[in-house]
Amino acid sequence: DDAAVLNLPPGEQLLVTTDLLVEGSHFLRNQIPWSALGHKLMAVNLSDIAAMGGTPRFAVVNLGIDERVTVTEVEALYRGLQDLAERFETRIVGGDTVYTPTITLGLTLLGTVPVGSALLRSRAEPGDLLLVTGTLGKAAAGLEILRREVSVADGIRKQVLEAHYRPWPRVQEGRILSSLGWVNALIDISDGLASEVGHLCTQSRVGVEIWWEALPIAPSTRDVARACTSC
Repeated sequence: DDAAVLNLPPGEQLLVTTDLLVEGSHFLRNQIPWSALGHKLMAVNLSDIAAMGGTPRFAVVNLGIDERVTVTEVEALYRGLQDLAERFETRIVGGDTVYTPTITLGLTLLGTVPVGSALLRSRAEPGDLLLVTGTLGKAAAGLEILRREVSVADGIRKQVLEAHYRPWPRVQEGRILSSLGWVNALIDISDGLASEVGHLCTQSRVGVEIWWEALPIAPSTRDVARACTSC
């Protein structure tokens, strides 16, 4: 059909998010498996829905590709998309494919949240405690492994590359936080803690004090950072 017909649960509001991954800016074509690229495209959007405390439901995928891309690679891309979507009961319901000289991958994700319960960036209050889920910097460490010669143990390399290739969206955590009733604000920090906390503070008109020694940084990330300083 020319459009998808979607049924949404009663008493819920619609969440809409979209992201683009552009060759050279967001991924290195020859250094990421196409299935991982599909996973990543789905994950960054799932993470945005998670940051609202919502439930992801429907995805629309748009591909801008050129003659270098094979059918096998596109099939691998969709396997990565579909495998992660199924983990969160999300359906791919449409999209488009066009020719572009630079590979450009886009995904729009629709989700829902009970009316009035979306966790916004603008509701942080003085006295709130700033917390994060998981560890910080591992995906960035994986990118550094790909960008330059970094000598680390195979186990460390595998850990940080997996974090870079296949980030895990915190959908379950977002829904739990939304249900608690005492969490005021939430934000996705896939672009980095410092910049995203800045957005949260600006939107909420508050300041923040971060205890750097309390930041959860995995040992593998620290190992890569030390190796990079000696490159």
